[in-house]
Amino acid sequence: DEEREGEGEGEGEGEGEAERERSSIRSRFGVFEEILDGQKRLEGIAQKQQETLQLLLQQEEANKKEVEQLHTIVLGVQSQVQSVLHYVIGLIQNVNQPALPAAIGPTSPF
Repeated sequence: DEEREGEGEGEGEGEGEAERERSSIRSRFGVFEEILDGQKRLEGIAQKQQETLQLLLQQEEANKKEVEQLHTIVLGVQSQVQSVLHYVIGLIQNVNQPALPAAIGPTSPF
């Protein structure tokens, strides 16, 4: 009987060890699953960041084009303002100069 008990204990210990090994494997597998899940989440975050970066780069390019267009408009307006200013200066100079020759004046029969 003692031999059988010894064998039984050996089998019990073997089964216990096997169960611990299975539990350890399940535990490691669970850790690997968590690692893979974390990696997938990080990949998702990285993908979203990449998409956001692309959108920001596109927006920056659009902003540059808009700034160039606005600069062109400003240059055009500046040119028009200079033309109007020269015209107004010319009008002021003409007002300050006598329009009639000196021979024609208050003593003239005209």
